[in-house]
Amino acid sequence: ARRAAVAPGPRVFDPTDATTALHQRYHDGTIQYTMDNMEWLQNKGHSRTSEPTQEDHAAARERLFRWPTLQPRDTERLHFGGGPQRFSSEPVAGDPGDNIFVVSLPRRPEKRANAIRQLRDTGLNATLVTACDGDAVLCQADLPAIGVQVMPNYRGHVNHDMPFTTGEVGCFMSHFATWQHMVDNQLPAALILEDDFELQENFADRLGDCLRQAQGEDWNIMYVGRSPMENDVRKISEHVAEPGYTLWTVAYILTLDGARALLESRAEQHMVPLDDFFSVAMGCGMDGQYNDRAVEWSRLIGPVLRGVALHPPLVMPYVGSMFLSDTAMMRKGTRYMRDLPMEPPDAAAAAHVGAAAAMPGEWREALARLQAFLHPSSMPAASSDGEAASFDPSTRPRRTVPSARLPPAPPPPLQEPEAVALGRRYFVAGSWDGWQDFVELVRVDSDEPWYEGIVRIPKGRDAELQVICDSRWDLRCFPMPGNSGIAGPSRDGHGFNWLVSGSGAQSEGGSSELRVRWKPTGPRELSWEWARR
Repeated sequence: ARRAAVAPGPRVFDPTDATTALHQRYHDGTIQYTMDNMEWLQNKGHSRTSEPTQEDHAAARERLFRWPTLQPRDTERLHFGGGPQRFSSEPVAGDPGDNIFVVSLPRRPEKRANAIRQLRDTGLNATLVTACDGDAVLCQADLPAIGVQVMPNYRGHVNHDMPFTTGEVGCFMSHFATWQHMVDNQLPAALILEDDFELQENFADRLGDCLRQAQGEDWNIMYVGRSPMENDVRKISEHVAEPGYTLWTVAYILTLDGARALLESRAEQHMVPLDDFFSVAMGCGMDGQYNDRAVEWSRLIGPVLRGVALHPPLVMPYVGSMFLSDTAMMRKGTRYMRDLPMEPPDAAAAAHVGAAAAMPGEWREALARLQAFLHPSSMPAASSDGEAASFDPSTRPRRTVPSARLPPAPPPPLQEPEAVALGRRYFVAGSWDGWQDFVELVRVDSDEPWYEGIVRIPKGRDAELQVICDSRWDLRCFPMPGNSGIAGPSRDGHGFNWLVSGSGAQSEGGSSELRVRWKPTGPRELSWEWARR
């Protein structure tokens, strides 16, 4: 039976272990590849053969804003085998059949060619999925506009101590789109591959055998390729185990139950590196030995996955592919989300909005509001209850509370039922740290439902803020134009912020404390005051 809260300990190096031996060969091959290709590695760009064109960048931007659906233009069916495709000679749970999806970036031609060659040589049918490209993320505003967010207060853990990269955003979104496709089309199981995969000898027959060995296990994700950081929790059969903390998403089988669980958990609202996400979602790492933030992350990442893993792996990355990775720190141009500008430059914003015709109506409306916010001079004059907007591209716009300088927008719901509102947790996010961290507002009055928190703001700095429900950017509360109340919770509040003037704030050590108070029921209210020292 599956055991909970197990700490199997760091992976023990055993050269006689089949999984360890396979990884040792990969490691040795990578060292040799590095020695043989040193000059290219020190000066490499996107690929050995070509660099993306402006048209490629525009296409990647459009693809990003079609997420999470997979449209026909985002897939390419490859037929290299007969049908119907089956890996087990007898019906078994989890057999992906024809449902093999290869996540691939068009600007990585070597990796895409590798994927096609591997499939052809093995005689497998599959679907190439055009990945979401993290390089198409231009600014921090893109993520809430799309409907995703990085884990609030994200910090890398002790073994991955780096900020969240745009490549990691693209990776997570690409896999999520495949899970969404599974649910939309009720696919019972799918083998999801990244385009740097290398199939091991006799892959198809061995996968079928492993699926049979896993019968009787209650699993919803099977690692077909993996890099174990901990010992296995238990041995299930000769070639199947219950894994401890595991890295890599190069190859895994996800069942429909697993895909539903990931979508229902709102995984896209608290992104961390995908392989870390999977391990925490399996309940691994709670002892903090490999990931000292696993317990913290588990507050939002529930134990929705029930994993098994193949021993040894039947898929590895091909040697050298790590140097073309968009998630690892192995290329020039790696960008951190926290370092991106809040808003896109004008040209990028225009290209962004120009692509909106191919997007769902909800996204077109959001982008139209973003365009109005960035380019208010192109909007009609405000009605009598507002004033004409102005925009200085050198600074973020300043707004009053409630703001009459915002572009018109369809009014979202103004109120939630009291029982719903009091069941939420509330946070405040703002411009003082680039909208990176959430500060929780704690209920302080038992008679009236007031929630309060303190944020530190750089000395003399104005600040903009919103109230965030349950750590989710799609549940934000914000001021409506024309002194007409407070809107939300809604995803439509991007750019509709309260403005706090920094004048008169007392400071200590270069920063000032702002006490924020929020009442979510009745006539909703938001107030603040500078703390006195």
